[in-house]
Amino acid sequence: MLNQINIILDLIKQKSIGRALDESLKLYNQYPKNYDIIKVYAYVLMLTKEHLKSSELFEELHKINKQDYDVLNNLGHIYVELEKFNEAERFLEDANSLKPQQPSTYANLGSLMLKTSKYEKAFNFYKIYFDLIGGEDKYLLEDTTVPMGYLDSLMALGKKDMAQKKVKLFLEKKFNEELFYYYVQVNRKDPSVSEIDNLLNHYSKTRERSVVETNRKYAAILFSAALYYEKLDVSLSEKYYYEGNKRISEIQRFMPLEYQRKIKFIKKNYQENLELKSSDPNKGEGLIFIVGLPRSGTTLVESIIANNKDVQSAGELVSMMNLCSDFNNDKLEVNQKQIDDIGDDYISRINYIRDNKKFFIDKLPGNYFNIGFINLCLPKAKFILIKRNLWDVAISQFKQYYITNIPYSSKFFNIAIECANFEEIVSFWNRKEFQILPKVFNISYETLVSNEEEVANDIYSFLGLSEKYSGDTRSNFFSRTASRFQIQAKINENSVEKKAFENSKSRFFEDFNRQKEFWAKKL
Repeated sequence: MLNQINIILDLIKQKSIGRALDESLKLYNQYPKNYDIIKVYAYVLMLTKEHLKSSELFEELHKINKQDYDVLNNLGHIYVELEKFNEAERFLEDANSLKPQQPSTYANLGSLMLKTSKYEKAFNFYKIYFDLIGGEDKYLLEDTTVPMGYLDSLMALGKKDMAQKKVKLFLEKKFNEELFYYYVQVNRKDPSVSEIDNLLNHYSKTRERSVVETNRKYAAILFSAALYYEKLDVSLSEKYYYEGNKRISEIQRFMPLEYQRKIKFIKKNYQENLELKSSDPNKGEGLIFIVGLPRSGTTLVESIIANNKDVQSAGELVSMMNLCSDFNNDKLEVNQKQIDDIGDDYISRINYIRDNKKFFIDKLPGNYFNIGFINLCLPKAKFILIKRNLWDVAISQFKQYYITNIPYSSKFFNIAIECANFEEIVSFWNRKEFQILPKVFNISYETLVSNEEEVANDIYSFLGLSEKYSGDTRSNFFSRTASRFQIQAKINENSVEKKAFENSKSRFFEDFNRQKEFWAKKL
C-alpha cells in the first residue's frame, strides 16, 4: 500500500496528474476507509481542481483528526478557491497555529487576502512566505501562483517598480514562460529584440513531456512577442497573435453545442419558476452586478463605481455563477428554499469582503447568463450591462493569453458564436413580462469613453450613490483581470473602432450572423 502511495506521489512530481488521479481512485476504491489513501486521493482531486469532492473528503478526515496540518491547510486552500472565505480563514489559522513556520500556509493566506482585496495583508503574508523559504531567489517551483499573487499585491499597492524588479529576479533564477508574459505586460519596452527573438527560436523547437505543456509554454512566448511588437511592427505582432492562439486552440475545449444547450435550459427553467421569488423582498440591497462580454469594458465600469467611498468591489467572483449552475440543466426542480438559500449563501460569502460598505460590486462578466435568477434570489440587486462594438470585443479577447477562464477566445469563429449567444440571452432577460429591465442600466462602451463624467454620474444616480463622480483618483484602482495593466490609464477613445486582423473581420460577422439566424429560428 505504501509503495502504491509513493508511486502516486512520484506521478505528481512528474506532473502526470491524470495518471495520478487514475491510480489514486483505484486505490481509494480498494481501501475507501483508509485515512492515508483518502488523504492522497483528496489531494490529487484538489490538484485537478475538483474542489467540491476534494473538500468533502478532507472534511471527513478533519472529523477524524483535527490536528492534521495537511488537511487543515488544504481545506483552507480549497475554500479560498470556492470563495467560502470565512471557512478558509478558520482552517488556515488552525493550520498556522499548528505549524507557524510552514511557508505554504502563508501563501494560502496571501491568496485569501488578495482575492478579498486586502492587498496590504496579502503582501505581508507573501513576504513572510518568501522569508521562510530564504528569499525570492529561492523560489524554484513550476507553479506561478505564489509569485504572481505576490506581484499582484505589489501592483495593487502601487509598487510597480518593485514588481518589475521582483519578476526579473524570479526569471533570472528560474525562467518561466507565463512569468515572462507578466514581465512584458509590466513594461513591454524592457526586453530587447534579441531576447524576444531568441526565445521564439528556442520554444519553436522545444518539446515538453506533453503536447499540452509544449503548446502552453510556446503560446506564452508567442503572446509575449505579439505584445512586445504591437507598437513596433503591427503585422509581425498579428502574426504572433495568430500563432499563439493556434497553440492555445489545441488546449482549449470549447463546445458550441454545450453553450446552446445551456441557454436553452436557462430560458426553460426561468420561465417555469418565475413565481419563486425571494422570501425577503429587500434581499440584495446595495449589490451591484456588472455584466457584459469579457473585454467589453466591465473593469472600466467597475473602476468608476468603486471610486465612490461607499462602495467595496470584489472583482470577479465565481460564487454566483457556481450557485446558479443547476439552472443550466434539464429536468430541474426548483423550490422556494433553494432560491432563499442561494441568496443567503451568496451574502454570507461576500460579507467577508464587504466591510460594512453600503454598496458591493461583483464584476464577473459572465453573470449575464444569470441575470434573471439573480433577480429571483436577490430582488434588490441592480445590474450594469455594458456593450461594446463586437469586432473590438473580438480583437481584445483574441489578444489575451486566455487558456481556461475564457475557453473560446483562441478562434474568431468561437468568439463570434459567443457574441451571438450573449445577445440572445440578454434579449431574453429584456422581455417586459419579466420586469427585470428597471433594475438594469445599459451602457455603451463607446459613449462611456467619450463622455466619461456624464455617463459616470448617470450610473451613480441609477445606483443611488452619494456625491458626484470624480475621475481624479480612479487611476488608483487595481483589478486582477486581463485589464490589470491598462485600467489605471486615463480613459480615452483609443480602444474604439480598432483596425486589426482585417483578414478575419468579414468572416467573423458571417459566423456571428449565422448564429443569430440559428436563434431566430428557435423562437
